[in-house]
Amino acid sequence: MFLLKSKDKAVLTFTKEFSEGEYIVKINEILEPKLLPALVKLVSGKEHIYFNMWIKNRSISVNRYYIKEILRALGFDRYDPIDLVLYAKGLSLNDTYWIQDTGESELSWEAINPYQNTFKDSLEYVTFFGHSKSLGGKLQSSAELTLGGMLPKCWRREDGLIYLYKRGTSEYANVGREPVIETIAYKIGKLLGVNIAEQQLLHYEGYLCTKSKNFTTISSSFVPAYEYLKDLEPKLWSYDMICDRLGLVEELDDMIVFDYIINNTDRHFANFGVLIEPDTHVITGFAPLFDHGYSLLHNTMDSDYPINQQEWYSRIIGPSSRERAKSVFSPKHREGVYNLLADLDGLFTEDLLRMANKERLLISEYMVQEVLAMVKWRCMDLLKGVSTSS
Repeated sequence: MFLLKSKDKAVLTFTKEFSEGEYIVKINEILEPKLLPALVKLVSGKEHIYFNMWIKNRSISVNRYYIKEILRALGFDRYDPIDLVLYAKGLSLNDTYWIQDTGESELSWEAINPYQNTFKDSLEYVTFFGHSKSLGGKLQSSAELTLGGMLPKCWRREDGLIYLYKRGTSEYANVGREPVIETIAYKIGKLLGVNIAEQQLLHYEGYLCTKSKNFTTISSSFVPAYEYLKDLEPKLWSYDMICDRLGLVEELDDMIVFDYIINNTDRHFANFGVLIEPDTHVITGFAPLFDHGYSLLHNTMDSDYPINQQEWYSRIIGPSSRERAKSVFSPKHREGVYNLLADLDGLFTEDLLRMANKERLLISEYMVQEVLAMVKWRCMDLLKGVSTSS
């Protein structure tokens, strides 16, 4: 039997069972209903269904780069999200939940939590670099195994702070630019005045990547938006419903305007959300925006240019995104757009381009000009949609 805990408080007990051809988790007893994960307490009477969903979503993705190497290093012969979460004791740098096996010696949150304890660098060599290195089953727990997304990445502790290092894709001529694009998107977000996670472009052990400070702490947890919406049919996950369930309308509007300007093609309900106080689950704010590597024409080639902007926005993210951005565009956004337009030439610095092209990422002068033209076009498009007297 296992205990799901929040810090040192036992939230529920559960077991792992085989049912209808697959492994599931079964809740035995709910001990602290108020501390259940947001997704699990979404619908009374369906906690079992949503707990299975929650624990499987907590695992490293089957689509993660180097997943075969990761499984091999840990001694797994197949991918099983529940087993991976149990192996990692459920530890994550998103929140304060973890899992205690009642058959093992008692552990404390203070002794095991990843916010205050050292990381296992050995797993980093597999998750970030893809090294086929056996860990011999010696790794007891790691927040690496609950780190979502597809790209190679790892957590690192430096001078007492925790950072996420994240690489780009590989294998094709028009990919691998994600760290550069993420950095440019961060600059744009800062100029617009949106709440966005800082991104620093650097080389780490020979690989180009972004370095981003973790925005959660022991007293502030991240909950993705879908955990508040999963009881609804996806077609009902509307702007109005998100506002109703999350509040924070102004911050949501900021994200909509920002995503339109950068042509973000990968916004989904797992890469934005809210911050909560883990002991009360009170929402304290909108989480800083992150995960913008699939924006700003990231996978285009010189042969795709010049781009007809009027066609591009409808072909890539749909006219509804443009219409929604225009509908929420405010005087505050207008001020941010003017700030951005005034500093467009500062987005692609010589150092940034030198670092990118050292990796042969094919960020040509032609691409730079097309990206800047797209950003400018969308800014002007938004300005046309709001009167100067508003």
